[in-house]
Amino acid sequence: MSRLSAAELIVVPSPGVRIGPVSFTLGPGDLLVLRGPNGCGKTTLLRTLAGLHPIESGQLAVPSTVAYVAQGPEDEEQVPLGVDEVLTLVQANDGSARSRADARHAALSDVGLEGRGARRMSTLSGGERQRARFAAALLSPAPVLLFDEATSAVDDEGEKKLADLLRSRLSTTGRIAVVVTHRPDVWTQPESTTLVLPAPSRRPR
Repeated sequence: MSRLSAAELIVVPSPGVRIGPVSFTLGPGDLLVLRGPNGCGKTTLLRTLAGLHPIESGQLAVPSTVAYVAQGPEDEEQVPLGVDEVLTLVQANDGSARSRADARHAALSDVGLEGRGARRMSTLSGGERQRARFAAALLSPAPVLLFDEATSAVDDEGEKKLADLLRSRLSTTGRIAVVVTHRPDVWTQPESTTLVLPAPSRRPR
């Protein structure tokens, strides 16, 4: 079964700036909510978990495959892909073409985008694009899902539904998720874990 853990992990995003030490252990079905003030390093830590930022010291154990949903890129409106194409890119090539198409349809329905599979990503609103990326992450076979403000453009009610959907999927699939959000009350539940990051320390250069 998949595990995600950090032990005395320290990350240095820029000269003189130090994040950590951070320690946690997550197992199948676990949800970790990252909290903290702006600039405390939540995104940097998430990128580190995704293998996109080096470790200064400590230990990090991450499965070989993760799904990382970053904050929407500024040039995303220029990407000439349809919603169904985006989901197809991350979907495991298992079963028949029909069963995979049904799975994509169900994923879009689950996030409130039923009937929008043929739409171009560029024609969707910011909240709809976030829902589509959320659906793609859930549809991917990755055992670890990382979400960086992935529902910031979704209204409160919609975000609650997505949070409930994620918790349900983690429970049934045994996958692990780490969420960065400015609305932690929506995501924090008795069964979830919260990690509060302090402001990063700054060392003289």
